Amino acid sequence: MLSTTLISVLLAATFWASFRAEGMLLDRETIEKEARHPCAMYDTSCTRYASAHVTGNYGVSGHFLFTSEAHQEDVRVRLKIEGLGSHNLAGQHYHYHVHVKPLDETHDCDSTGGHLNPAKLPETTVCKPKKLETCQFGDLSTKHGDLIGGTTPIEHSYLDSQLRFGPADISMVGRSVVIHDPTMKRIACGNVVFGLDGLKN
Repeated sequence: MLSTTLISVLLAATFWASFRAEGMLLDRETIEKEARHPCAMYDTSCTRYASAHVTGNYGVSGHFLFTSEAHQEDVRVRLKIEGLGSHNLAGQHYHYHVHVKPLDETHDCDSTGGHLNPAKLPETTVCKPKKLETCQFGDLSTKHGDLIGGTTPIEHSYLDSQLRFGPADISMVGRSVVIHDPTMKRIACGNVVFGLDGLKN
């Protein structure tokens, strides 16, 4: 049986290979070279990267890559998630969000708090994607579509005009990504880190 570490490494490699084949990413060497450029998290003059490796129940795992191109604020989100077809969950809708806190030392998804919501919108506010002022920053699935469970990996790429690298009070970095099952139970999660380390776990 493959070790958890080896499986994670293979998943990360597959993530890069699939996006590269689709022309969605530069090759990994180029990405890593650019990421080593002295680009601070709040420096908009160069391309910034953040990433997250999510793991959880039922074999759910995956990676998120967040990119903000030079002289732009909007964030490109690319994700690849596996395992949402297990445990009789195929065909179900899964919500996912950026949560306000990182995982604590227990690595329990319940430790991540609520959604990233700098505007402090009431929880009863209905997000209308065409009116972003009604949406919590971290409510990615309502803005861009749920994850649908199936036997094949889920891959998405989209531009989000609310997520930001900075300033700190609204930044997604240092927080977490959480995937919920159809009952809203938190079934997988991972911390959002600056750079590409989230793709190597």
